[in-house]
Amino acid sequence: MKFPSKIHWHPFSVHFPSVFYPFSVFLLILYLVFGNEDLEKLSLYSLWAGAVTNLFAIITGFVDWEKRYRANLVPIFMQKIALSLITLEISSLCLCWHYFQPDILLNNSNPDLATADAFKYIYIGLVLTLVPAIGHAGHLGGKLIHN
Repeated sequence: MKFPSKIHWHPFSVHFPSVFYPFSVFLLILYLVFGNEDLEKLSLYSLWAGAVTNLFAIITGFVDWEKRYRANLVPIFMQKIALSLITLEISSLCLCWHYFQPDILLNNSNPDLATADAFKYIYIGLVLTLVPAIGHAGHLGGKLIHN
């Protein structure tokens, strides 16, 4: 895949998942506080947008890494690659889970209330982990650009 050479796609593309994931968490928290199901749907849509744009950011990151840094596997790149793949995996897991169990955040998703609550909090915990992961990946990228 060949991108126009004068446009630096990776720095452009990374800003989208860096916004969509935290926005998804923000909407999820609002849903938990107010119980408005529209907020939960918006959180899910933002999670979808974060996953799709994260995939684009990963692809452009690999192209940029190979082109500008000759695929040098120094620790900072290994961390960025790991964090990017982890966020993609976690968001994909949450999206699949929500697809197969759309009422995951409601207590009626499982007759056993304790199990339903446990699944609910595991799902919320997974979504919450996206923010520090994508934030740290962005921090590492900033160190590369501004050093």
